[in-house]
Amino acid sequence: MRRRLRRDGLGAVRSEASEAVSRLGLGSAFGFQELVDSVARFRGTRLDIRAVPSLGKGEVSALWLSMRDAELILHVHTESELYREQIILHELAHMILGHDLQETGSMAQNSLLPDLPAALIQGALARCRERSRIELAAEVLADLLAKGLSASRGSSGGEPLKFSEVFG
Repeated sequence: MRRRLRRDGLGAVRSEASEAVSRLGLGSAFGFQELVDSVARFRGTRLDIRAVPSLGKGEVSALWLSMRDAELILHVHTESELYREQIILHELAHMILGHDLQETGSMAQNSLLPDLPAALIQGALARCRERSRIELAAEVLADLLAKGLSASRGSSGGEPLKFSEVFG
């Protein structure tokens, strides 16, 4: 049985996402690298983002692995810069919201990346399959972060970047 968020639950998620953006201290307009650097400082570790061509063959478009000495985002290779950015923003949102500190279900996935601890892989994959408040919060925060990136690029006229070029 799927749980649905009540309307007041969505308001709480939006509020949580807004507070998270404020904690970063970036203001209302910021660049991508500025955001990545801010999240690394916020997490107190190095942040490494890598495209992995074989990752997108299933339902998984990205994995975030929180390790002792670094945060690692592995994402599917894509020619679309906008899609790449949204994938990464979603994973950054999980980091900002501290979703690595929440309980995850037990899933033995040692064959995916055998050199990494099983708990690390389990947490990442649990988020991939989760359609809950955690994923909603990450999506809402990713959208707010995208808004800040868009504001820094000076998009005008109220239309998404290059919308008319792409869709005519």
